[in-house]
Amino acid sequence: MNRKDFIKTLSIFSITMPFLTSCGDGDSTNTNDNKNKKIAPGGPYKVIDNLCTSCLKCFAVCPEIERDTITQEENTVKIHEHLCVECGECYVICPYDAIIHDDRKITKDDILHVVEKNCTGCKDCEDVCPTASIIVTNGKAEITQNTCVHCNKCLEICPQETITRGPLPEPKDPALDYHVKSSWCTGCEECISTCPEHAITMVNGKAIIDTELCTQCGKCEPLCPEKAIYQGNKVPVKYFVSSCRGCSRCISSCDHDALHMVNGEAFIDQDKCTKCGECVSHCPWNLIVEL
Repeated sequence: MNRKDFIKTLSIFSITMPFLTSCGDGDSTNTNDNKNKKIAPGGPYKVIDNLCTSCLKCFAVCPEIERDTITQEENTVKIHEHLCVECGECYVICPYDAIIHDDRKITKDDILHVVEKNCTGCKDCEDVCPTASIIVTNGKAEITQNTCVHCNKCLEICPQETITRGPLPEPKDPALDYHVKSSWCTGCEECISTCPEHAITMVNGKAIIDTELCTQCGKCEPLCPEKAIYQGNKVPVKYFVSSCRGCSRCISSCDHDALHMVNGEAFIDQDKCTKCGECVSHCPWNLIVEL
């Protein structure tokens, strides 16, 4: 057994079998029972030399001990900040409050989060997280922000590059989701070919938008030749002339040049129509209807 393994074994015994430990002066009044001590994420962690008794309990809990993150120096220990993953386990276990947590401001650019749509649920990130801040449920990983210590281990190990660092994405507003008015859809599939997120599929000859996959980019809407794609509750409207008698009164009422006579019947140009409804009120036979 090498020295490092021996020290770690001794330190484990000092935690699980207090009667074997040789640290301290036996005065239990100076120790912290750790019952109310919680991990303070963010780091860095430092040792107060005059409080440390070199009991080595911090050795036993350090997940990075093999990298010499914590070393013994005379009558104290030292935490090497450039190697520390800032998990906080040493801070919690220290019975003498000799390890302190230096508050550090975590900016929005430091935040780690999962791009859920790309996550395969492989659990590699969950396995390496030193603070159990990542849990995979329903095949998707989720990072608990208030316990994440930003060690970047998950970022480095993710095989799909699903974990990213930076500001949390703004939550989607359901009121801005895109939908398809199925009665207008002709199944041309123009919207499917333009969707960068593959959020549109054909079901029974009609386009369907998966709002969970949709990023609300809006690229599909202008490409729909039938104007069947709409956002939020802005359900599209079309006016249609049925059994026109050719009086042309609707044409004179339109200020947008959207109505024309074709073969003796009024025809509405849907690209020019603003859905103002003036033509509806001017038809004496109520032959202009809303679809």
